[in-house]
Amino acid sequence: MVDEDSSYKIKLNSSSFINPFLETVKGNLGVLILTSGLWNFAGSLTGPFETLYLLGLGANYVYIGFLASIWSFVRIFSLLFGGSLADKIGRRPLLVYLSFALSAESLYMAFIPDWRYVIIQRVFDGIISGLRGPSFSAIIADSIPLKRRAMGYALWQIMPPIFGLFSPLIAGNIIDVKGVVSAMRIFYLVVFFFSFTACLIRWKFIKETFKFKLESNESRSKLSLRDVLQPIREMNVSLKAWLFMSFLGGIFSSAAAPYWVDYAVNVVGISKGGWGLIDTSRRALNLAVTPIFASLSDRYGRLKFIIPILFISPIVNVGFTYSHSFRDIYLWLLLATFFSSISSPSLSALMADYTPRKMRGRISAYFNILGSIANVIGGFLGGYIYQNISKGFVFILISISGWIIAFMAIIFFKEPKERFE
Repeated sequence: MVDEDSSYKIKLNSSSFINPFLETVKGNLGVLILTSGLWNFAGSLTGPFETLYLLGLGANYVYIGFLASIWSFVRIFSLLFGGSLADKIGRRPLLVYLSFALSAESLYMAFIPDWRYVIIQRVFDGIISGLRGPSFSAIIADSIPLKRRAMGYALWQIMPPIFGLFSPLIAGNIIDVKGVVSAMRIFYLVVFFFSFTACLIRWKFIKETFKFKLESNESRSKLSLRDVLQPIREMNVSLKAWLFMSFLGGIFSSAAAPYWVDYAVNVVGISKGGWGLIDTSRRALNLAVTPIFASLSDRYGRLKFIIPILFISPIVNVGFTYSHSFRDIYLWLLLATFFSSISSPSLSALMADYTPRKMRGRISAYFNILGSIANVIGGFLGGYIYQNISKGFVFILISISGWIIAFMAIIFFKEPKERFE
């Protein structure tokens, strides 16, 4: 979204940077960074412009909200099983084999004749990504050294997007020449080729990180209600509050999510190439800023880089809503990326700090389940508001919920006295 930024003022041949870097990215994390990078290179051709593709296939804003909601609704049920299975049979089987299924979707998306066929893809993706998601989150948390947790998450968040740094810019300019639908069909074929290659690498090199231990009356092959619900009872207060905050923020973030590009292109009036430039610039900024604050988070704690940003960042959505030019959109979205780059590694590391390894799959599933429920609500809400009430109001709602979450974080978030491996 770097292996190095000049602001570190550390020479490349210095072991103070190289050795910690190699220690952090060795093994599974390095494999996931490489393979997700390949996937990101191609996926960044399609992702920033998917809403425009759906509009080109005959959808309207309400239908786009419906597609987001149906994906989230289906995912609710598979996440619960995915989280339990990740803590029961291990991370690797779900991560590796279900990645092949997700890769195949892009081949389907390249040939669909109209938007209604996307319903099938959203249902399939909801099932597969729900089963795979907790394993993916858990294997990342398992694979990052405890003392370099924020830095590990920073590398995970910024290095795969490096591969796709210029993809939105390239795609936007091609779309301006060839048209949305024709260009996007080609891009989805590119996604299939690169994602399938990534799946083969994962199949060959990913190692299991979770060793199942049989308790007195426990079976590895059976899932019980007790297995599923046990982590809820053992969560600390911060995690329980975080569940609600994630749910609240998820509703309004998902309400606006499909419409950023449409608002910029069709309301403010920037070009598709301009949107691609904005996306590429945001990735480059994230690349430069994230490692700095991740390193500081590992040294000085998490909350110093979370609480202030929660209060400041909602102003960005207000500014975006009242933008009138490419310059306005560009500046506000770069500011949003700057704030996110400061807080995101600390938030991810704090989550891992709070969560015991044996429950990471299920706890990840809880957050994803509530997030999916929020997306169902937000998808319908956002589509209706954006089409029938106000195109700008969906972005204002994010700010309102963001300030509520900021006040809750002051009350419930605490620096962990001990961190789980």
